[in-house]
Amino acid sequence: MNTKLVLVNGKAFTTSGVVNDAVVVVRGAKIEEISSSKGFAPENGWQVVDVRGGLICPGFIDIHLNGGGGALVMDGTLDSICKIARAHASFGTTAMLPTTVAWGEDAQNKAIGGILEAMQKGTGGAKPLGVHMEGPFLNPQKAGAHNPKYLLEPSIPAFDRFHSAAKGTLKIMTLSPELPHSEELIRYASAKGVIVSAGHTMASYGQAVDSIRAGVHLCAHLFNAMPTISAREPGLALAALTSPEMFVELITDGVHVHPALINLTIRTKGTSGVLIVTDATPPSGTHQKTWQLEGETVIIKGYTGYLEDGTIAGSALTMGQALKVTSELTKLPLADLLPMTSLNQARLLGISAQKGSLEVGKDADIVVLSNDGNLDVQLTMVEGVVVFSQLSQG
Repeated sequence: MNTKLVLVNGKAFTTSGVVNDAVVVVRGAKIEEISSSKGFAPENGWQVVDVRGGLICPGFIDIHLNGGGGALVMDGTLDSICKIARAHASFGTTAMLPTTVAWGEDAQNKAIGGILEAMQKGTGGAKPLGVHMEGPFLNPQKAGAHNPKYLLEPSIPAFDRFHSAAKGTLKIMTLSPELPHSEELIRYASAKGVIVSAGHTMASYGQAVDSIRAGVHLCAHLFNAMPTISAREPGLALAALTSPEMFVELITDGVHVHPALINLTIRTKGTSGVLIVTDATPPSGTHQKTWQLEGETVIIKGYTGYLEDGTIAGSALTMGQALKVTSELTKLPLADLLPMTSLNQARLLGISAQKGSLEVGKDADIVVLSNDGNLDVQLTMVEGVVVFSQLSQG
């Protein structure tokens, strides 16, 4: 296929630095060239997109999202995954790990089936890279919006059933590392190639450190659904912050985590250790203000979801919005923020040779942001296909 798509008149954020007045040439699904426009002349038949001074960035990768576009991953259908993927793509997400909620095993398997079908048939939006199972091996004391009646003690046979249902696509499993048999499961799942994440937990600092030694590499939504750091029991939060091998997720809606803690986390872990996630729910990418979770009403205030008793229940964030909020709260330059939305996720998943940054030969997963201070998404490209655009193409 010789057809080329060319982005011109933008500022490209690459691993080698910022290219001003950039030309990004895409052939098929790959980035073929990134250069300055000096002396560049498109050939006949090339599709040229003038990004009008926009910021050409790597597409966002969201590893923790439960819904969007009015749909929930647990609906368990191709249609729902497509709605989620398209809604998030319009806010810059090019790849995602649809995340299951700790419901019954049949419901979990149905949700996994919907994700598998979307991986096979495509979504017309963000690309599903696999499955993130949040539970069911979670501590009922920190269940959050998860229904405690569906939570289980860690079990290799139960894990094997989920792993088999996912047919090799189970990428992340979040569990509580203090539960009985958790260390055995952490080692077993890790040996199967599954990234084990610690979350919804009452783990002590010692238990958290032991789990990290056993193979935990990710902390789910840091500071949420876990004990606060105290003088004599710093818990999982401090273990994750001070362990170089750990990545940490941050939900940056300005409510889930206090701005001071967002800044502290980034200073402590560096921009290479933090993953911005949405923990998105069906209202994400819509104007919806309520939704139903197992008969309970979740109310959206700002970007945050709440049960009627005040319990936080996910967010209405998209990655584009999360990037904006993080920029406002940290005042970091965009070049420092972008790895937390893309490259770090790719590194965690072991796909940084293909995704996560703008480099020749990598997948053409690209988002163009406005250069007016608002960072609004102007265009989203998934493996060379424009799936959302507010720009004219010539």
